Amino acid sequence: MIFKRLFAKKKWQSTKISDRISAVSELDRLNGEQKSILHELAFNDAEKSVRRAALEKLNDFSLFWQAAKKDPNEDVSRFALKHIRDALVAPQSEIIEQKEKATFIKECSNAKFIDEIKFLLPNEDLVEVALQRLDKQDLYIEALLQGRLSADTATAVVESVNDLQTLKKLHKKLSGQSQIKITNKITEVEQHTIALSQAEKKARLVLAQLNALKDKQ
Repeated sequence: MIFKRLFAKKKWQSTKISDRISAVSELDRLNGEQKSILHELAFNDAEKSVRRAALEKLNDFSLFWQAAKKDPNEDVSRFALKHIRDALVAPQSEIIEQKEKATFIKECSNAKFIDEIKFLLPNEDLVEVALQRLDKQDLYIEALLQGRLSADTATAVVESVNDLQTLKKLHKKLSGQSQIKITNKITEVEQHTIALSQAEKKARLVLAQLNALKDKQ
């Protein structure tokens, strides 16, 4: 009887899925040894429901991300990615700090995921970090229209737009200081266009005079 107890498998090692899931609920993630067991179950258990339960018990951002990228089961990957998404878009999260959110967004290899959450992020700073990561002007313009940019970034975006049609579209949809800046930019672009047109006419006139002189000679 004593030997049977000595060599009996622990509950988390049981062949029964229900026993292993039950063991997850009993293990303490704050205990170093038990946390290691949870980690083992989260990434190496053959049953997806056990891996998922262990991940949820660990409740760790980096482990959710690891599972989202590497778990062989699509359901578990989606489950882990949802926790990542919820943590990033929440104003406050118990599993990731604000500075860590910015670092993650900057370094995230999954551009599609960042694109999906960019305008769900809780503040302008994180939205701008996401836009820098994606690096597309049309997304900056969309963020400007949604009012999701800081004043400095909004000004920089307006200054970067040189297409008159786009500027007029922005002028119709925006108001306040942004509209005033766009009005000034439209004037600048129109004046530049007129100057280019005049310069082109002068160049054509000079070329015509040179050709005429050449023919005369």
